[in-house]
Amino acid sequence: MNVSTTRLDGEVRSPRPAGTFGCPPAFFILRNTSKKVVLLEGNRIGHGATGHNAGQVTSYFERSFHELVEEFGLKLASEGQRSIEMAWELLDAMYTEAGLNIPFSRFTGYAGFSTFDQIVSVPQEEILEKLETKNKNFIALAETQKGVINSALFTEEVALYLLNKYKDRFSIFENTKVPKVVLKADHAILDAGNHSVSTDRVVLCTNGFENIKIFNISGLEMEYD
Repeated sequence: MNVSTTRLDGEVRSPRPAGTFGCPPAFFILRNTSKKVVLLEGNRIGHGATGHNAGQVTSYFERSFHELVEEFGLKLASEGQRSIEMAWELLDAMYTEAGLNIPFSRFTGYAGFSTFDQIVSVPQEEILEKLETKNKNFIALAETQKGVINSALFTEEVALYLLNKYKDRFSIFENTKVPKVVLKADHAILDAGNHSVSTDRVVLCTNGFENIKIFNISGLEMEYD
């Protein structure tokens, strides 16, 4: 980015995302479309939350399904849970197609429940044994697929794979913070410090939305996922 303004039609840009949230969208956009994709990373690939977690791979929300239903309704809560469980298939596709050989351990995990609102109860002795706890607050459990992987290394390897496979359609700019996004009717403008970037679509894949100012002057509705 050695010019003050860049315009690339059909391109999808993702500010500050190059971790487990940003690389998967880039992977599948490149894989399933002919669009160009640029990742704008505020720091370095895999060095944010991705590089500081314990590498656990889970398929559930931090909040109970009962709470999600109360806030969002059964339909949206069910769709969200179904989508997060289907992410295992997407992870397998990325791991396999990128030809990765980094360790990826998978096993059966258990989620505990503490109120009868959440689930029908089963013998508590079995529940506590599988949860490996003596906490008798748990009255039921559910089996769920879990895993462990070095998420930072996974992200870096996937990014390298994309750079090699899609040389003409994919690029990454690290240490490129995007404090401001302006959404217009037919394109978007990203403020990237000393540079501005113009593109057809913007995908914000980051846990730092509070640091990004979004000016939606298009009047169009934004999508949240």
